[in-house]
Amino acid sequence: MVLLVGGNRAVNVAYKANSGTLKPSCGTVDQLSRAKAAIGVHPVVGLSASVGETAYGKESGDHYVGGTPAQYPERYDAVDSAHPISADAPPTLILQGSRDHLVFADHNEAFADKLTKAGVTHRYVELPLLDHAYDSLSADIGTKATRTLMPPWLQEYVGG
Repeated sequence: MVLLVGGNRAVNVAYKANSGTLKPSCGTVDQLSRAKAAIGVHPVVGLSASVGETAYGKESGDHYVGGTPAQYPERYDAVDSAHPISADAPPTLILQGSRDHLVFADHNEAFADKLTKAGVTHRYVELPLLDHAYDSLSADIGTKATRTLMPPWLQEYVGG
């Protein structure tokens, strides 16, 4: 299994599947595939922190989780990506625009620091001057960087 997009979900599913804490909707935990690699493109790895920083963060929390961290701490625990970090986490590539106004780069950089402390193989790439969803255009520098960085990562950890 390789998870690429939907940054937060990709990271969380990969980490929880590998640690045995992902609850399948059918079958058993033992029947789930383990992730060989994960790629998070501007992932919201710390929604709890984002909620209090911007109006968009609050709106995202309301829509994604149903309210604030004070109202639903267990829901935020479930979606904040630092909680499932373990030695079983797959090699993780994190791509982030430095000027992202929705997912602040410092959150993903702090997440990468936690991966380092946990001994998880990872690479954090902060792309200068790029905003959120920089990769949504086919001809911009962010798309080119993403398309350049992903294939070698997948080749190394997933194979051909």
